[in-house]
Amino acid sequence: MEDNSKCLKIKILIKIKKTLDRINDAYLNYQQALKFNNHSKTVTRALFNMAKINILDKDFYTASYNLNKTDHLELKKEKLINIMLFTNGVNFLSKSHIICLNQLGFMPDEEKI
Repeated sequence: MEDNSKCLKIKILIKIKKTLDRINDAYLNYQQALKFNNHSKTVTRALFNMAKINILDKDFYTASYNLNKTDHLELKKEKLINIMLFTNGVNFLSKSHIICLNQLGFMPDEEKI
């Protein structure tokens, strides 16, 4: 029984690694699509999927940064408005939360860390 559970654990770890590799490859491909910037629907979809990957990784700042640099790209911004509002809202709330905690004295000083 112990051998079976070890085998299953190894299989799961291999599948997780393959999935993460696929996600990283997909992210790089989406960046290439942004770089070429030759078809608005493809660029919009690439940017949207990049933001989804960042949100799944809980990297809201990078998602917001990528979505806000759309001024020079040829894309359909109305398709990205909801996800832009979401990422900007999360960043705003996290910044205001840190400022409030800092003012109340709950955040440690940098010298103590």
